[in-house]
Amino acid sequence: YAATSAHLYSLVNLRPKEFQQAWAESATAAADFQEIKRALSSDPVVVAPEPANTEFEVWVDASQYALGATLRQMQGGEAKVSRTIAYYSRKLSPTETRYSAYERELLGVRDAIRHWNHYLTGGHFTVHCDHKTVHHAMKQSSISPRQMRLIDGLQGYDFDIKHVKGARNYVQDAISRRPDYREPPVKDEQLQRIKALIQDPSTEFYLQQLANAPSPKIQRMWRKARFQAKNHFYWDNKEELLYHQHSRLLVVPQHPPLTTFLIGEAHDTHGHGGTRKTISELRRHFWWRGLASEVETYVRNCELCARVKHTNHRPYGEIQPLPPPSARWERINIDFITKLPRTTRGHDTIMTI
Repeated sequence: YAATSAHLYSLVNLRPKEFQQAWAESATAAADFQEIKRALSSDPVVVAPEPANTEFEVWVDASQYALGATLRQMQGGEAKVSRTIAYYSRKLSPTETRYSAYERELLGVRDAIRHWNHYLTGGHFTVHCDHKTVHHAMKQSSISPRQMRLIDGLQGYDFDIKHVKGARNYVQDAISRRPDYREPPVKDEQLQRIKALIQDPSTEFYLQQLANAPSPKIQRMWRKARFQAKNHFYWDNKEELLYHQHSRLLVVPQHPPLTTFLIGEAHDTHGHGGTRKTISELRRHFWWRGLASEVETYVRNCELCARVKHTNHRPYGEIQPLPPPSARWERINIDFITKLPRTTRGHDTIMTI
């Protein structure tokens, strides 16, 4: 495979016009390309699963920014060989990148099994991963709510967990470290440019020119911004942090990954309190515009709260079918059909009897 693709790699690095000329002049480029396609679809890479065979293996690995997994099946009759059925990978969300290495590995196990649910449901299979703590977590009685949610997603499957050293887990390790999943780093020259712009004395000159612009709209915007900055916030030169003027709270940028993380810390790690309790906990330390509405949305969508919260109403009655009526008009059923197109008389509801 490497020998066949080596020639093609040299062509890929050429410019478009040079590539077209080199491709036309090469005697083996087209044949090598077809051979690569055949190799990628042959048995050593991926095979079709045997329908009656339930001996599956799930190999999982997690990096700082992505998950990777392969699904394998023991095939070949008596001399069985582990062959790859499918590959799976995905990029972690900003919140998931802050999970511990153990929790990311557990997340990878759960997501891989869910992804191949149609292969694994109803049969016994083996999960291979390079974190021994994942094996121990399945037997612990005291775990965090996050770990509980991850493990809860595995309860409907029959499997064993085996530890495998990272050196043997090279395929999944490579998938979980795809460079296109990595967040692009901020270049140092960009930071230096921003720093120079802030320190440049001419910047204040241009701001003053903007403030004195003849456009009334720009002047109103400038005065409003200066008034808000002067009356609502202040900059601590020593700590280099922005604080709210009246409450003395740290101002948090309205960046969803950051605010979601802070809400999660105040809500998840403090016993999954309600909206008011979470807002109260956050407002002891932080301020940002729209804090209350973000907290309300987060708590309303909290999976654990929805599953275990106590009901605040009377118990529902048992379902009792009504006995058949003994005479006409003894019982009348009424219902309403709403949100219909409004008529010329202004009606949009029909009552049915």
